[in-house]
Amino acid sequence: MAEAALMSGLEFLSVSASWFKAAGERPENGMHPKIATIGYEGSTLQALLGALEAADVQTLVDVRAVPLSRKPGFSKQALRAGVESVGLDYLHLRDLGNPKEGREAAKVGGMPAFASIYEAHLVSTPAQTALGELAALAQERRVCLLCFEADPLTCHRLLVARALVAKAGGTIEHLHPQASRFGSGHGHHRKQLSSALR
Repeated sequence: MAEAALMSGLEFLSVSASWFKAAGERPENGMHPKIATIGYEGSTLQALLGALEAADVQTLVDVRAVPLSRKPGFSKQALRAGVESVGLDYLHLRDLGNPKEGREAAKVGGMPAFASIYEAHLVSTPAQTALGELAALAQERRVCLLCFEADPLTCHRLLVARALVAKAGGTIEHLHPQASRFGSGHGHHRKQLSSALR
């Protein structure tokens, strides 16, 4: 039963990925911004800022529903101060965050439920309004979406990035500030999801 549920989730995410990719081939205004994403799991603020500067990011867009962290430098105000200290802008778009029920599903490995919950949230009016704001910004500036997970394939920011590409066109680039590509502690479900979405 668990295996069937996992496959259902993989099929769901694969379909979502295909839809976003197809939509992204038809940008509304012909512009193709390069959208970056980054996760701070296993990293430090200094390493993250270095990766942003190296990639010529201009605005860091925090897409966490709850922008708090036990890691030094990554709660909202400290992160804003750090980002602005190197000449970059910081924007928090709470309405693009993963809702509580989605975070709880992901925490226990319920990736199919997580994906379904976030897809429903992403089409809500507040999320669409925030996505429109993000799309307008991405046409003018090099933006990078930030959340916690090191592996973008297991984080809702990938779905945000794909929705953004569907709306505004462009490509997605994942930045990795830490030495290893992905953080530790990723389980079997996450590895399978990662393989399915590559």
